[in-house]
Amino acid sequence: MKRFFSFALCLSLVALGASVALAAGGDEAVARDYSGYNLAIGGQNLILSSSGDAAMSKATGDTFYIYGGPGTAEGKFQQVEQNPGGTPQAQGWTSHDLTEVAPHWRSTNNQALSAAGPNQFTGAAGTNHACASNHPGPGYVGYGNQWNDWLVFDYDVSAGNPSFDPTVDVTTVEYTCEYKHYSENGYDFTHFVWNQGGADQELFAIDGSSVDTLGVYTAVTFSSGTITYNPGDYVGNGNEIELKIITTSDGGWSDEDGLFPTGGLGHTVVDNIEVTVNGVVVSVADFESTDGNGHDNPEGDVSGTDNGAGTGTAGWVPTPAAFFGDFAKLYGQFQDIDVCRDNFTPLWTFINDGTPPNNAPGETIAPATSPTWSYGVPGGYVVEYNGGLNGGYLSNEVWSPAFAWDLPGTEDDVSNGGAVLGFTRWSHMPLDNAIFAVWHVRSYTAAYGWTGWIDNNFVYYSESPAWGNFTVNVTDMLLQNPDSVQIAMGAVDMSGVWPFPGEDATPAPLYDNVYLKKYVIGGPILSTRTIDLASDGFPVDGS
Repeated sequence: MKRFFSFALCLSLVALGASVALAAGGDEAVARDYSGYNLAIGGQNLILSSSGDAAMSKATGDTFYIYGGPGTAEGKFQQVEQNPGGTPQAQGWTSHDLTEVAPHWRSTNNQALSAAGPNQFTGAAGTNHACASNHPGPGYVGYGNQWNDWLVFDYDVSAGNPSFDPTVDVTTVEYTCEYKHYSENGYDFTHFVWNQGGADQELFAIDGSSVDTLGVYTAVTFSSGTITYNPGDYVGNGNEIELKIITTSDGGWSDEDGLFPTGGLGHTVVDNIEVTVNGVVVSVADFESTDGNGHDNPEGDVSGTDNGAGTGTAGWVPTPAAFFGDFAKLYGQFQDIDVCRDNFTPLWTFINDGTPPNNAPGETIAPATSPTWSYGVPGGYVVEYNGGLNGGYLSNEVWSPAFAWDLPGTEDDVSNGGAVLGFTRWSHMPLDNAIFAVWHVRSYTAAYGWTGWIDNNFVYYSESPAWGNFTVNVTDMLLQNPDSVQIAMGAVDMSGVWPFPGEDATPAPLYDNVYLKKYVIGGPILSTRTIDLASDGFPVDGS
């Protein structure tokens, strides 16, 4: 994925193909790819719709708030509707760190390696891809965007040598395996790694494909050579060595978005992983049997034979990668610097005030402060922009509970219903900071299931420290007459993708007063982004 080329397209406001991130529904969070999104200053008139607000205003009697709105505390994140004050209340909204993703390593028997048995482990997903053409049936493997999948082997050296002393003894380690790989050349890699005193050391990385000159998808052999653990290099309980096989992908071009289809071959398949410690073989992972009777692991299984080296497949365990951290929290009051408006009611924020992230309660992290801004909350804290827990980039969201599209009674029962999302946002997000606001909606029917999270392919910024009330027509983003709807609000740091400094932050974005209302429409919906419309290019002054 050519990331900075994508950014150039954004700045020139050339419309890119939709980059909708899909989820399986429920509470599953997936990494979201914003690299192909367009930049937008928060405001109205970004979307034109044949069912827009003008049409809605002609039939106010046929407009219904199905979430939030006047006369209720719902969507205002407080127990009762009052201003100022009100005890903060999540109201069923949940926070999500989209960098915390379950590993995709799984057992498969449809990618037999040339010198291997019928079962292997693959760094690939199952059948939950965005493009239907990319998952013809059960057992299909392929890979997605923004992957960082770890297959980890930990071994306690003292288990094989009771007299082992990590302060004195040197340990030699070697691991070998067979593997196949098929990923985007130059961007998506398979890494072979060892952990030296808490720091990963890369032995070898490979991209592209192991398809040979005759077009045959061929197994390749990897050998680490001799790895030497000296005193101070051991990890875990102080007696352990750690090895990793890691699959990574960038923000685009994979089976998930259909731009780099592997035909069921990608990303990586490994088998017959043999680990030798001080000349003794301590683990052979062939993924062939879970019961000692030669029965293969079931398709998709991540358990396996444990020979004493650890848990999982002969000690090799699919392990979540390090994540950034979930910094979402409700603040009761916010001291803004808007000279025209104030909001003294609870709001959702992504500020790092030094409290542990929601998904890492035992971790300690320094609070985020700005060299420029000190308003907002006590301590002057801002959105986390210093790398979080993993040295990466913020991608946090809060999701509403699923709520019914159909209100009790028959008054709102219409054959064709339009929908408008509304919210209040503190939008002080200077472009150089590369912290952007995002929103999404998704819908559900029993026949279809959940759609993916859908939006208008914008990320939002604002140089001005000001409150804004925003509305967007989301009619074309929902299934017709859905059973349920969900809303997401979030913040994303794009300084790792687009060429902005990313060396400062403010407390923004903050969210309040979220609602969704539906209204009667008269026919099919036509929607477009204004930047996608043809332009005559003439100066606005007519000269």
